[in-house]
Amino acid sequence: MSDAGPPDDRPEGPDVATEIEGHADVLAYLREADGHAFAFVGPSRIGRRTVALWWARWATCETVRAQGGDTPCGRCESCRLHAAGRHPDVAVKAPATETKRGRAALAPMLRIDQLVPRDGPSADPDPLATRIRARPRFGTSFAILDGAETLNEAAGNAFLKLLEEPPSWAKIVLIAPSVGALLPTLASRCTPVRFAAPPTHAAAGDAPHPALRTGQLGWLRSDAADPEGAAVLRDAADAVVAALPGPLDGALTATRAWLDVKRERAPGDADAWLLEALRRDAPAAYPAALAAVRDADDAARAYVGADVVAATLALRLRAAVGAA
Repeated sequence: MSDAGPPDDRPEGPDVATEIEGHADVLAYLREADGHAFAFVGPSRIGRRTVALWWARWATCETVRAQGGDTPCGRCESCRLHAAGRHPDVAVKAPATETKRGRAALAPMLRIDQLVPRDGPSADPDPLATRIRARPRFGTSFAILDGAETLNEAAGNAFLKLLEEPPSWAKIVLIAPSVGALLPTLASRCTPVRFAAPPTHAAAGDAPHPALRTGQLGWLRSDAADPEGAAVLRDAADAVVAALPGPLDGALTATRAWLDVKRERAPGDADAWLLEALRRDAPAAYPAALAAVRDADDAARAYVGADVVAATLALRLRAAVGAA
C-alpha cells in the first residue's frame, strides 16, 4: 500500500505486504484457498513466513471481511494488533534455540510442548493447540509452524490429531524446504503451496552477496540492517578460503575461527558465505566442499568436538582445492 493520501488513511504500524517481493501468484491463490492445512515449501528466507503472516492479516482484516479487497486495510483493530505483534488469532511457533536444560541447541527443533499442552516448568505456557482451539475474535485462527521439517516423529504424532480434526475456523501453515522434508503423515494432510525465489536487485554492503544468486530476500534485508555482522561472516569465510593453499596450521586456525563465528551468529548464513567464497575462488572444488560443509554440520549437531570438526573440515577443503 502507498503512504499517499491524508494521514488518517495511512496504515498504523508496518505493512506486511510491503515486505513481499514476487509471490503474486501465491497471494492470489491464498485469497481463494479452501481447506485448513497447507505446506509452504521452498528455499529458506525467500518470504514463506512473511506471506503466511500476510495471509493471516488479510483474512482477519475487518475491512476485507466486510467489504472485500486484495490487501489488508492497515487501520482496523485486527490490523493494528497484527502490526503490534499481539494478534489473539495468530500463533507462530519456530524451532527452540535452547534445550530444556538451557544449553544452546545445536540442532533446533520444534518441541512437543510448543504444539500441545504438557506439564512441567520448562513447558511452553502457550502451546499452539490451545491457541488454535480458542474461538477466534476476528473470524479465523492461524497456526504457523516455521521450521516444520524439524518435527520429529513423536512431536508430529502429537500434532497429528489437530491437523486431522482442526476447528472449523482454523488455518494451519507448515513452513518447510520441501514436501519431502516433512514427516509423511503430516505432508499427506497438507495442500502444498510452492514458493519460487523472488527477483533480487540489491546487495547488502559493497561486496557481492550470495543471496543475490539464490533470491533469499530475507537474508539480504537482515544483512542490510546489520552490515557489520554480515562483514564478520564474509571476512571469516574469505579467510578460510585464503588459508587453504598455505600451511596446514593456518588453515586449521582460520577454519576454527569460522566455526566460532558460525556458532555465535548465524549457522546457515555462515555456510552460505563460505560456499560462495569457494564458488568464486575455487569453483572446481565446490561439489566436494559442499559435501564437506554438510558433513561438518552433521558432526556438530552430533556434539563432535569443535577441534575435531574444524580439523576434519580443513583437511577436506584443502584436499578439494588441491592444496599440498
